[in-house]
Amino acid sequence: MIKYEVTEIGNQACENIQKIFELKAKFLPHAKGDKLQNGVLLLGDVRFACVFKSKVTSYNVNFIYRVCQELIHRQDFPVLLLVGEISAALMLQIHQEGVNVLDAAGNCYIRQEGLMMYCQGRRSELTTGKEILSFKEPGLKVLFFILSDLNNVNLPFRDIQAQTGVGLATINKLFTSLKQNGYLFSSSKGRHLKKLDGLLAIFVDNYCRIIKPKALMATMSFVPGTRDNWVETLLPQGMQWGGEPGAFVRDRYLLPELWDVYSSVTSAKLITNHIAVPARDGEIRVYRKFWMDDLSEKTAPALIIYADLMGSGDSRCIEAAQRILDHELSYLR
Repeated sequence: MIKYEVTEIGNQACENIQKIFELKAKFLPHAKGDKLQNGVLLLGDVRFACVFKSKVTSYNVNFIYRVCQELIHRQDFPVLLLVGEISAALMLQIHQEGVNVLDAAGNCYIRQEGLMMYCQGRRSELTTGKEILSFKEPGLKVLFFILSDLNNVNLPFRDIQAQTGVGLATINKLFTSLKQNGYLFSSSKGRHLKKLDGLLAIFVDNYCRIIKPKALMATMSFVPGTRDNWVETLLPQGMQWGGEPGAFVRDRYLLPELWDVYSSVTSAKLITNHIAVPARDGEIRVYRKFWMDDLSEKTAPALIIYADLMGSGDSRCIEAAQRILDHELSYLR
């Protein structure tokens, strides 16, 4: 699936580069999977190793920059970030960090020995006329449900309604939007999702920018003397660790500095269980849960923890998010 998406974006980018700059351009996707490099772009006589991403947002840009830097250190020839969708501001930000970048429309910042290219303001045929995917909480519930298990995309809408609590009209609207924007298609074998890394970026962006801030219930601090042993703390029924503590519980890699807790019950239960006390600038942030799952689990789902970590903008957390992506969410890459 990833090869088709890379080829689609790469070929359109080359067509537009040739129109804009009258420069020979050719994209060659990698036949074999590579964790970092997705293909090769030939611009005139210059050869670039390509990192491909369907969509770049403020919540995944730092991670993508780290991937590009890792490839730069590995390759003997220059590296270019090939993107389906990216804002002009983020494209400039990436370029200022020393990474060449090109999108499907031909917008670019490329500076290499013997080659300097700049173009802005063009719109891609792949996205022209399509709505920007932005969701309120009900739609995000459905997107979370189908990204958590890709088999869910083929469930009847009434089954999705029963498992998410979202109305049929909202479910139908979301599926229609995904199809119109090229993330969903149907065949004789059922519905299929594509551009999964782009969908993941959309989920993270919507969740961190729109949903999570409104879900904040309380800020607290650990009861004095209990913070160092937080991992032994038994949260009240209906509460789960998210963010940094959730990542630590799952793989013991990231030592938390802030503690996210997700709850389907009142935050006061942390007080009555002698775990935390109210504090305006406390290290514990309690959020209202929006998903339906097994409350016996100690942590929130991997997809929520990944979104928490990516949304933090902290390099420590982004590294931990990459581990979760590699180990638990690799099907979304």
